[in-house]
Amino acid sequence: ISIGTPATQTFNVVFDTGSADLWIFSSYHTCDTASSCSDDWNKYSCGLDDNCCFFNDIMNDYDHSISTTYTKIEPTKSWSITYGKGSAAGYLSKDSVTIGGLTAQNQIFAEATSWSDLLISCYEPMSGILGFAMKAASEDGSSTLIESLHDQKQITSKLFSVALKGDNGKSKLIIGEPDETYYKNEIVWGDVIQPTSTGMWFTQLTGILTTEENSLSEDDGFNWMDTCVDTAPCLALIDTGTSYITMPSNVYNKLIEYLVEYTSDKTKSKANCIKYGTDFMCNTKSYTPDEDLPFIWFQVGGHAFKLSPSQYMLTGTDSCAIGYDCMGISFLDSMGQHTYIMGDTFLREYYLVFDESNYKVGIGSLDDELTVAIPRPPINDFWSYIEVGSYIIGAIGVIVCIVASLWKLRKPPSFATWKDYIMPNNNQNNYNQIMDNLGNENGNGNININDGYTELNDQHM
Repeated sequence: ISIGTPATQTFNVVFDTGSADLWIFSSYHTCDTASSCSDDWNKYSCGLDDNCCFFNDIMNDYDHSISTTYTKIEPTKSWSITYGKGSAAGYLSKDSVTIGGLTAQNQIFAEATSWSDLLISCYEPMSGILGFAMKAASEDGSSTLIESLHDQKQITSKLFSVALKGDNGKSKLIIGEPDETYYKNEIVWGDVIQPTSTGMWFTQLTGILTTEENSLSEDDGFNWMDTCVDTAPCLALIDTGTSYITMPSNVYNKLIEYLVEYTSDKTKSKANCIKYGTDFMCNTKSYTPDEDLPFIWFQVGGHAFKLSPSQYMLTGTDSCAIGYDCMGISFLDSMGQHTYIMGDTFLREYYLVFDESNYKVGIGSLDDELTVAIPRPPINDFWSYIEVGSYIIGAIGVIVCIVASLWKLRKPPSFATWKDYIMPNNNQNNYNQIMDNLGNENGNGNININDGYTELNDQHM
């Protein structure tokens, strides 16, 4: 992206759907400046809690003094943000921001004057983060870049998509309609959960399963890792800014136990794998991932999306130990008991579409056919009985209400007794005469039925 006018100040930024703020390293930062990240990291004690570093070889900083469209926000408004890993702080500014030939005028963003070195990688040039979550997730409540482009009529809808594998290893961010190059069949859509309150791309999962084979159907064997029943629904945060998949610890531990048991059965797998601490590790030379480990499936929008062992096991420089492969899956409980983060381990295998105008998130696949989701099982027999019982109780309640209503509509007992006394012993004329007499006694023709009934009853006695 570029910021300012002329648009000569360019920056490599992380496109992050898990946050909503745009921030850039400021040329007015308070960090130590060094020439080379790889050479000077230790020299400047980078990475310590009370220190931060700026490296000229991998980072650019924004200088508002050379932009003719810069506007200072008065009074100065401080800004800070904390991620799962790392943080940054500074103040808010306003300037033109250009991305893909589209320019948002007077875009509010943050100039970072200090930051955690945890945000820096010497192998990946980065000068800031561009958040693609929604306005409600913004630290300062300002409009996101996508929202500004839409409000300024630069785009017709708040729609963008991401292909992390992209072309020739380069990821793609597409603003506008989805690109059919990156998917077959149809986009599978899921509703975004509470978009105006959280501002995050949460959607509902309808189950996590494993299979021994490279397919999923009700006729073949499968194992539920999380059934995601309606009484305990699962949420998935679609987050390009998180490297791994994270899941609740109870589900993660269940998965680890299953993998250890699976690989210990040498009729199924020749892999030499262990549980080490909280990690699942396999000897790199002992196995072929897609032949010796199970497949994992995540269900969204009525379909299931596969993650092959070769996709969720990290090898080579991405692994956790020399000679061993580890999973690109971890655990996190702070998000909730049934909340997952679908990070890059999953997202790089699919085409992701984000539709803020309609509050939907879509998944596209290059598979020839989409896999239909497995229906979730009943909660358990006890709750099935409760469900049936509730229907029976409801039916009884309706019948009782009808009977009670009919009972209230019956004629009052006093009227029936009075009529039974008169009608068998008098003809209709006598009945009418008594009614007239009662009316005369009460004056003005107003009949008091109760007084008449008392008088007749006394005579009868």
